[in-house]
Amino acid sequence: MAVATDLDIVRICRKHECDIPDDIPAFLDHIHPTVDVSEDGLGMLYFEDEAMPSESDPYVSEQQGEPANEPVAHEEQEVDPNPQDEEDNMDQADDGDPDPRKEGAIALLDHQAGGITSLAYSSDGRLLASGSDDAVVKIWSVRNRQLLRTCEGHTQPISSLAFSPNGRELVSGSEDGLAMVWTTSNGEKRLELADHTNDIYSVAYSPDGAIIATSSVDCTVRLWNARDGAPISVLRGHNALVMVVAFSPNGQFLASASADFTACVWHVRSGQEVSKLQGHSGVVYSLAFSPDSRRVVTAAEDGTARIWNASTGEELVTLREHLGPVWAAVFSGDGRKVITGASDGTAKVCDSFGGELLLSLETGDMLVNAVAFSSDGSRVCASAEDNSIRVWNTTTGEQLTTLTGHEDKITHLKFSPDGKRIVSSSDDGMLRLWDLEHMIIQPDTVL
Repeated sequence: MAVATDLDIVRICRKHECDIPDDIPAFLDHIHPTVDVSEDGLGMLYFEDEAMPSESDPYVSEQQGEPANEPVAHEEQEVDPNPQDEEDNMDQADDGDPDPRKEGAIALLDHQAGGITSLAYSSDGRLLASGSDDAVVKIWSVRNRQLLRTCEGHTQPISSLAFSPNGRELVSGSEDGLAMVWTTSNGEKRLELADHTNDIYSVAYSPDGAIIATSSVDCTVRLWNARDGAPISVLRGHNALVMVVAFSPNGQFLASASADFTACVWHVRSGQEVSKLQGHSGVVYSLAFSPDSRRVVTAAEDGTARIWNASTGEELVTLREHLGPVWAAVFSGDGRKVITGASDGTAKVCDSFGGELLLSLETGDMLVNAVAFSSDGSRVCASAEDNSIRVWNTTTGEQLTTLTGHEDKITHLKFSPDGKRIVSSSDDGMLRLWDLEHMIIQPDTVL
C-alpha cells in the first residue's frame, strides 16, 4: 500500500507542470512516481530533490532521509539548552529550499503504548507533550517531528499536562495522586508534588510561571511554589471532584470547575474564594477566562454554557443552543465570541456579550469530543465521533477542510500559537500534526 498526501500531489503536479487532475489514482498510475517502501510494506512518495534540514539544527535526527509523513523514529534527541542558539539555527534552516519535515501536510508521532490522555503545547509552539494511560510523558519537537524526551515516574495514567510559560519545565498530573515537574531539556524529574489524597485531574501554570495549580478527586485545589515545590495554599470550596483549573490571563485569579455543579473563582495571592458560580444543574466539564480576565465561561452536563462575571459571580449570559451535554466552551482571542461543542453533534459560535447565535457548525449528528479556537479567532476545529476533525471559518461558517486519519476517539485538539497547524491526540496512541495551509489547498483529499 502506498500513501500520498495532498502536498505530495501538489509537488508532483508542479514537477510535471500540470494541474491537479480529477482522477488522481489514474494520474499516479500513468506517471509511475518513485515510491519508498518501509519494512512493514507502507509506501511513501519519494522526492530526492527536496532539501533536508541542516545538520546544525539541534533537533535533526540521524534519520534525515525519512519521508516526512512516516511515524518518527523513537530515538531521543538532544535539546539545545540555549534558546537563542536554537532560534538562530531555525532561521538558518528556513533559508533556501523548503524543509519537507516542516512543510509536510501531516506528521505522525507514535506514542507506541497506551491511548493518549493529555496534550500540551509550549507557548512558543516548538514543543509538544503527550501523556498516556501507560503513565508515560513524552516531549516532542514540533519542527522536526522527533521524540526528544521520555519522562517516567508516574504509576498510573496521566490526566493533565502543562508547560511553564518559558517552556523549560513541564508539569504532569496523574491518577496516582502525584504531580511531577520535569525539566524539558533533559527529561529529568525536578519536583514531586505529593499532598493530594486521590487522583489529580488538572494542572496549570500561572502566567508568570511562579505557581502551579492542581485539582483532584479529593475535592481540593492546591497551589504550589513552582521553584521549590513548597505548598502555598489549599482551596476548599467544592464537595465533589474538581474537573479542571485555569488561571486568568492577568494571573490574579484561578477558576475551578467541579462535579458538584459549580465553579469557583479564587484570589491567587490570598487563596480566598472570590465568587461561586452557581446555576448549572449538572457536572461542569470545562471553563475558560475571557482575555481580559473579567469573565468566565463554563460548559456543563445540563446542556448549557454560561458566562459569568468573575468577580461577583453574576450570571451574565446563558447559552441554550445544544440538545445534550456541552463538553467544552472557550472564548475567541478577542473575547467577543464563545464556541461550544456538545454531544448533539454540533459546535456553536455565539456572541459572548448578548448570547446571540452567530454560527451553527454541523458534524452530521455525531458526538463532538473536543473543540479549539485559533488564537486570532478566525478558525475553529471540532472532532467528531467518526474520528475526523472539521475546520471552519468562524466569520462565514464555511467548512474549510476535514482531517481524517485517526483510528480511535480523538481526545484533544489544539491550534499552534500561530494558528497554522493543529495537533490532535487520540486513543489510537497517535499524535497528528496537520498543516492547515496545505490541507486547505485540497480540502477533498483524503489522507
